[in-house]
Amino acid sequence: MACKLNQQCGQRRRDDGRSHEYSGYTVDTPVLESAVYSPLQIVFGQPRYPSVFDRAAALIVNVAKDHPFGDGNKRTALALGLRYLRFYSQRVVPPTAEHGANLVESAVLSQPRDYDSTIRSTSHTLQQWAAPDQTALKHRHIHLK
Repeated sequence: MACKLNQQCGQRRRDDGRSHEYSGYTVDTPVLESAVYSPLQIVFGQPRYPSVFDRAAALIVNVAKDHPFGDGNKRTALALGLRYLRFYSQRVVPPTAEHGANLVESAVLSQPRDYDSTIRSTSHTLQQWAAPDQTALKHRHIHLK
């Protein structure tokens, strides 16, 4: 799926209708596999990323920072993370191009020592973009009382 999303980078349009610059498709398969499997890590018998939002955040951060593709890594990372959430039945209001770019850019520019806090902050942003269904809203209301 990641490769397919990256190949579509050349077809993506900016808000003004112009297409994004894209130099073509190449992939470093071992780097991509490492980035894609990173959200599934088990540490001391427990998932390193317990929530679906944490796993999507790890996916976004790792694909964006590790650069497995020749071009379109940030766009692919965001699209892959949002697709991951939809796969797990999380409704997400698609961010504006600017908000999406800001999220991924902040992850890319983060320092290695800030990795865990970058995952947490990315996860938090993804949760803010989530559009809970009526059942989730009802449960949130019950827990707030």
